[in-house]
Amino acid sequence: MTNLPEALTLIQMIIEKWPQDWEAYYLAAGNYFSQNKDQEAVEMIDKSLERKETFDNIISKAQMLCIWGKEYQPWVEKARKMDKKRLENFMQHHWVGNMDQLKISHDDKEILVHSRSVLSATVLTLNILHVALSHSPIVGPIIGER
Repeated sequence: MTNLPEALTLIQMIIEKWPQDWEAYYLAAGNYFSQNKDQEAVEMIDKSLERKETFDNIISKAQMLCIWGKEYQPWVEKARKMDKKRLENFMQHHWVGNMDQLKISHDDKEILVHSRSVLSATVLTLNILHVALSHSPIVGPIIGER
């Protein structure tokens, strides 16, 4: 079972310490999205984008909008302009369309939703550790800027 609220507490601590860090808001958006807290997810992804537009937060905004059945193509095009090859890879291997359009049974959808939550929590935890360590005066210089 995932512990999204605990992960969110860690993310909020990062936001308090480094309020201009785009990644912390990006992680918060993914956390809220995994908990089906759509309004909070939108607020956090928008705050991430306000701080710095990156391929990761742009494609995440597109993915969220697509799943919610909203206009997402302008965000995909923005990601394409940033890194066409990475977008092609992402669309081929990671893109998830609207859950209602998937041709699978209701039980399989529940398993898929749970699996996405587990995967999201794992990725969030790894990203939180990376953000925290990259800001550490000891480890940060070792990791370096991405």
